[in-house]
Amino acid sequence: MPIYENGRVLVIDDDHATLEATGALLANWGWDVDARPRLKDADIASLEKTDMIISDYELAFGETGLEVIKAIRAAHGPIPALIITGSTMPEIRQKIADAGFILLHKPVMPVQLRSAILSLMDRA
Repeated sequence: MPIYENGRVLVIDDDHATLEATGALLANWGWDVDARPRLKDADIASLEKTDMIISDYELAFGETGLEVIKAIRAAHGPIPALIITGSTMPEIRQKIADAGFILLHKPVMPVQLRSAILSLMDRA
């Protein structure tokens, strides 16, 4: 059963296997998935309407999911977002909390992701 019909989700992760698996799971739940390993400024400007962003925290080229989400929001408005990370560093957890994002730690089980999405959509 879809958890958010006709919604479009942007998934950002530089790990190809994780990107594919997350995208497939979300598509199975009824989401229209835009899966990207990286977003440059030109990509951000040309994004289609997005209902939610799921991003890994540590991305390639020294970028973070926080930076990318902030750039997307600056261009497209307040889009609900959550961060996934394998890091347990308190500083990273605090940065994510201070930014107001839901944080999930890898490995993320489907039930955890589903619960986080439902919580995020309730906030929107």
